[in-house]
Parts: sequence; structure tokens; C-alpha cells
Amino acid sequence: ILMTFMAVQIYNWPWKAPILNVVDMVICFLLAILVVVAGFYVPVASGGLLNFFEIFSMVVFALLFGVVGIMILASVLALFYRAAIGSQSELKIMTVGTTPPPAQIASELFDQIAALAGKPREHLAQKMG
Repeated sequence: ILMTFMAVQIYNWPWKAPILNVVDMVICFLLAILVVVAGFYVPVASGGLLNFFEIFSMVVFALLFGVVGIMILASVLALFYRAAIGSQSELKIMTVGTTPPPAQIASELFDQIAALAGKPREHLAQKMG
């Protein structure tokens, strides 16, 4: 169920900020790994195998807390640094990369509008459907 949820989430990217999509995907993946590792405890593991699963579980927990901690830190930073989200100088971690300059976006949008101007409405409906 977790893997199906993660696959649908990766396909749709439901959050507005790209970093939230990445963090949500990483957390879902780590939780799925944790569930698989916890499954090895059902038939009681012992000896070296038990020690390995305990250490591996702690590493996964540490990764989970690390990812969430970094996201909390970035969110708090965004509260004080107002240009963190929604401006040309926004933080790369919040957008998972750099934002193209407005002139480039305007040029590409204008080119798309010009390409669609001569097409009938049915063409657009066919391409979208």
C-alpha cells in the first residue's frame, strides 16, 4: 500500500513546493523500508541477524528524523527569509533547483501561444485529452 501511494504521489507531485514532494516521497520510501525491516522481527530473529536489523532500523529512523528536521529547518528559515519561496532569489532547496528568469519564461510562453494561435480548438482538445 505504501509503495502504491508513493508511486501515485511521484506521478502526480501534489504539493505546490517541489521540496515538499521530494520530502514526502523520501519519508514514504523510508517508512516502507522500515515496515519491511520490522517484518523480520515477526519470526524472532536472534544473534548477529537481530543485531543487524536493530542497527539498520536505527539508521532508517535517523534518516527519517534527519529529513524531517531539515524540512523543519528550511520552513523556519523561510519564515524569516521572505524571499525563500515565490521570488526570483528563492532558495534552491525550496524549488529543488533554480528558477528560470522571468524573461525566459515569458519568451517560452509567448512561443507556445504563437504556436497554438493558428490551430483550431479541436486540435487543442485532442492534444489535452
